[in-house]
Amino acid sequence: MARVRLPKNLGEFEIITTKAGSPAIWNRKTGKNRFLLACRNFEEAEKLLQRIKAGGHQDEIWL
Repeated sequence: MARVRLPKNLGEFEIITTKAGSPAIWNRKTGKNRFLLACRNFEEAEKLLQRIKAGGHQDEIWL
């Protein structure tokens, strides 16, 4: 399992399609608060997005 650190100022997340065609979760920020996480498929991206939006985690999330 992998541990992903979340920035302190998360903002709004959304699922985007990268140039390669794979889905990714992005918060539309730049600099140190930028968050971009590539996913295998759209189902995995939706599940992960729900986990992030639900909260209940500290500064990291386990995948």
